[in-house]
Amino acid sequence: MRKTAALRATVFFALFIFLLSSQMTAAARAPLKWEGHVIALGGKQDSSHYQFMIENATIDDRGNYYIFHETVSFYECVLYKNGTPVKGCPVGEKNVTFAVKKDTNTFMLGGKPAFFFQYWPEFSAKGPIYSGGIELNPQPVDLYLKNESPENHIGWSVSLQGGPIRILRCTGWSLPEGFNDVPQCIGEAYKNFTIDLTFRGPYLVDGDVYLPADPFGIIKNRDVVMVIGLEDAPETRVFLRSIKSISPPSDTSPIPYVLGGGAVSLALILAVKLRGR
Repeated sequence: MRKTAALRATVFFALFIFLLSSQMTAAARAPLKWEGHVIALGGKQDSSHYQFMIENATIDDRGNYYIFHETVSFYECVLYKNGTPVKGCPVGEKNVTFAVKKDTNTFMLGGKPAFFFQYWPEFSAKGPIYSGGIELNPQPVDLYLKNESPENHIGWSVSLQGGPIRILRCTGWSLPEGFNDVPQCIGEAYKNFTIDLTFRGPYLVDGDVYLPADPFGIIKNRDVVMVIGLEDAPETRVFLRSIKSISPPSDTSPIPYVLGGGAVSLALILAVKLRGR
């Protein structure tokens, strides 16, 4: 009897430790969806691009770093092969995992430490941070979505800006000859590009970011520009307003910072997001 009681106690203790450790290491879920575009910076030789949707994001805190895991869907892919654009995505969906250092919020990409663009647990409006040697300067902003009406007010957030940097972009596109053909880059030039990321609390709301490689692995051997934003939905706004963010600065009057809502078309990205400055 005593052996049975001791065995039972051991089993219950082991189960308790297992449940406790499971709770401590359980990943937090981000109830958000992001969408956007990735564009290769290879000019006429390689202007590959595609659209994506991100969901099922989780964050697993590991002390000095965290694991960010998500499901990414790909569509509208145009990938250059030997200078010729070809329609079609190599995969429709895949799970992607990033290991991110907490103190710098960087992960290794193309052999360089890049600032992680979706999540920033140590968000702050103080002091510069760096991405691949590019200085990003934070600024407090009073965030609105679409326009300055009260229902679109989100609250105080942080805008990170860096650059300008010189990128090689396509400046002209051919008209497709047939239904299944795709536009081809017919002009290129080096233009200035400014990194601009807006965070509400730790979560990215909207961003234009230069990266030394494609973080999702669809475009090969090219640096890229990513344009990314949260899917605008009523539950998204409720969540953004509820999370902890920066306090209002005491030495300035609120200046509304308005972001456009929803994903934008590739044509608008090429015409506006990558315009010469």
